[in-house]
Order: sequence, then C-alpha cells, then structure tokens
Amino acid sequence: LGIFFALMYAFFMSTAVALVKFIKDIHPIEILVMRSIMQLIVFGALAVNKGAPLLGNPNERWHVLGRALTGAINQGSWYLSVRLISLMDSSAIYYSAPVFVAVLAFILLKEPFGIFEGISVSITLIGVLLISRPKFIPFFNDGTTMTTETVEGLLLAILGSFTFALSNIHIRKLQKTATEVVASWFSLVTIAIGVALVLIVDRFRSPHDLKQIVYIFLVGLCGILGQISFSLALKIERAGPVSIAQSCNIVIVLIYQLAFFHEPVSTLSLIGAGLIGSSVVLTGVKDMLFNNQVVDNIKQTVTGTVSWKVDHNVTNNTDNDKSLNDKYSSFTVIDLYSKSNDKHEHSS
Repeated sequence: LGIFFALMYAFFMSTAVALVKFIKDIHPIEILVMRSIMQLIVFGALAVNKGAPLLGNPNERWHVLGRALTGAINQGSWYLSVRLISLMDSSAIYYSAPVFVAVLAFILLKEPFGIFEGISVSITLIGVLLISRPKFIPFFNDGTTMTTETVEGLLLAILGSFTFALSNIHIRKLQKTATEVVASWFSLVTIAIGVALVLIVDRFRSPHDLKQIVYIFLVGLCGILGQISFSLALKIERAGPVSIAQSCNIVIVLIYQLAFFHEPVSTLSLIGAGLIGSSVVLTGVKDMLFNNQVVDNIKQTVTGTVSWKVDHNVTNNTDNDKSLNDKYSSFTVIDLYSKSNDKHEHSS
C-alpha cells in the first residue's frame, strides 16, 4: 500500500505540472501562489487542529525555514521550466534530485559516499547531458544554436533539481516538527516570494474562463493530495521503495507529452530519461537493501560475528520507525492504520 501512495504522489505532482503547461495566459508563479494558498488553508487547519507548535521545534526552526525557501525555489523553477522546454525533459532533470541528495548528504551531513553513489551520480549526469545536449560538447554540436528559451528552461530545471535535493537535506533534519507545520511554512514562504516576484516581472491576471479556474483548482488539489500521498507512503513504506515508485513520473509525463502536447520526443531524450530513472531506481534498491534486516542477518551468518550487533540494529530501526510514525501520523486521513500504529506513537 505504501508503494501505491508513492505512485499516487508521482501521478498528482506530474498532473499538476502538466496543468501548469496547459494554462497559457497566467504566469506559472501566480499559479504556484494560488496552489500554495489552498495548501496553507488545509495544512494550517490540520496543524491547529493537532495543536502542534506553529513555529516548529525550537531546535529545528532554521531547517523549517530552509525547507520552506528551497521548496519555494524548486517548485517555482520547475513550473517555469515546463513553459520553456518539453514536459518530459524538464521533469526528468527535476526528478534526478534523489541522486544528488547523496552528494549533498556527504558534503553537509558527512554521510558516506562510496563507489555506488559515484556510479549513480555519473549515470544521472550522463542522462542530464543527453537531455540538455549542450553545444559546447563536440558530440552535441550539430551546427545549430540553442534558443534562449531552451537554455533558460534547462537551467531552471537544473536549479529546481538542486534545490529539491537541498530541500530533502533539510527534511532529514526535521525529526520533531509536525509535517503540517513544515507544509504550512513552505506554503506561506512560497506565497510571499511568489507575490513579490510576479509584481516585479509581470502582473497578476485573473482566470478569464471557467476552464482556467478548474485547472488552477486542480493544480492546488493535486499539490495537497500529493503531499498527503507522499507522507502516507513514507509512513507505510521505507524511503528506498518510495524512491523507486517515484521514478515512474517520467513515464507519466511522457504519456502526457505525447497525448496532450504533441511535443516531439528525441531518441537522446528518451535514453537520458531512462538513465536518470534507472539511477533513481538503483539508489532506491541500494537504500532498501542497506536497511534490510534479512541482508544484515546474512552478513552476520557469513562472517560469524556476534549477534548483539543485529539486535542493536533492530533497536535503531525500531526507533527510526517510531520517529517516522510520529512525523507523519496526522496525515492518516482515514484511520486505516491507527490501531496498528498507536503503540508506536509518542509526543514530539
């Protein structure tokens, strides 16, 4: 069921960005502001109803702010990029972020970075190069020049991916702050930055027909349901399988691109998207195996080491599961899992 919610997250977020590409007359950042207003109402109400500290845990407030800022930048960059380049190219680059998290975690959190991580990052970079096809590399220099829109779109997608990875680093440090509070601050900061940006570079435009109103409402609804689905996915399933399921967004946006936008898909873009998707899948498999107790038991049996280490790992995994249940418990909209999770919950 956790995989199902991860697939739903990929579907909702891919659908939201496809709808942004449909709405031609309204600035993408203005659409993001409208989506964030809807999110703020929903998650703010959930936070108040839960009685969670609205400023977050005192020791984690800088990370709450960091997650809000990086989240606003990555969503804004993604929304802007899909207006300039194809939906699949933008989304494939954007969702390469889980691989780059390993690099940032090594630099900022001192987490290990081994051969596997290096291979994953290399595969992802090759995928990004195949999609972007920069002309300064002789292999891609076919005598044509890239348009300004294409360059801007690619740079925005890369910026979105980088800040998405930074956002995940901040989320890793948010162990005691309620997710509703984090989502509320992300929405509030996005509204503030978005309003200022639209006023500087453009002007606000009201939807001119019912179709645009419905599209904007659906963007907001997809944003809310995507957040809830992601939280439920992490509550039920480990991060590794969730990352694997998220990689299916490349397939979803490819279907949207061919069915609704009729944008051509180059062979190199397909290969690049496939490399990025496979790299994300491999990262998820590696995380899944790394945290799998069966693998630990096999290691202990083969090496003949003392069993206390296995028990120690089980204890640590139990503590992590308790922390995860606390963090995402309030998003169990239906009490389907409440009975099984009651024994794990404790106040943060």
